[in-house]
Amino acid sequence: TPAAPMSKAAIIPDIAKKHYDFTASKADETYIFEKDTPCPVCEKPFKVKMVRSSKLRLKSMEPDLRQIFVDFEPNWYAIYVCPNCYYANFNFEFKQVSDEIRKMVIKESENLKKDFSVSFSDPRKLDEVLMSYYLALQIIYMAKKPDNSKIAKIWLRLSWLYGDAGDQDMFRLATEKAIECYKDTYYNGMRNTSEDQEQRLALLLGELNLRLEALEESATFFRRAIMRKGGSAQINRQAEDRIQELRVRIAAQDTEAGGEANEAPAQ
Repeated sequence: TPAAPMSKAAIIPDIAKKHYDFTASKADETYIFEKDTPCPVCEKPFKVKMVRSSKLRLKSMEPDLRQIFVDFEPNWYAIYVCPNCYYANFNFEFKQVSDEIRKMVIKESENLKKDFSVSFSDPRKLDEVLMSYYLALQIIYMAKKPDNSKIAKIWLRLSWLYGDAGDQDMFRLATEKAIECYKDTYYNGMRNTSEDQEQRLALLLGELNLRLEALEESATFFRRAIMRKGGSAQINRQAEDRIQELRVRIAAQDTEAGGEANEAPAQ
């Protein structure tokens, strides 16, 4: 299980400490609106940018189950940050805060403000968006037993954002961290999950390992994603197609490796 860091230095990798020259499009205003929401930790209201779901038009679904929308990226607005106490979480989980986390945020609020300067510009900047995710990550790690499925969700979305920004080093690192936490969830935290959730997680682990060219590991999870009884027919098809592709690629790798071995000079 990944160790639980408690400092900003441990949360944000050194190679992520850089500036990105990306700003949200003015066109985003069509898809968002401002609303006051009460903080579930300090109870003070603050303004958040909410997404108008009815305006979103799905363009495509990526193999890793990421939804791509026409002219808008909701992940720029997915984390709410209370400017008063610095509690941060996904918008769809914002009100779900344990007593343990509530007490820790109130206790560590001033330190959080020193370590994570999160103030959204209008339009917001990618640097601010990334920092909001790292702050949310820090909040999760305040628990005695951090939830690896939540940690994985943050690293997965960070991998998408870094990939969009063209930062291949951070795209790879965020993917590795997502895999580490999703694997822990898959093997140790699936007691209360449905068959559908288990299938989707196996598929996601297959796709994330494929990103990193970990072909054998990828094939293992794609096989686990195929459910003969029940499960999603679409996920079954995607996993079966991936297994066929991987058989060809693994065979080609083995052939290439064999050829190189035959050409190697005798010692």
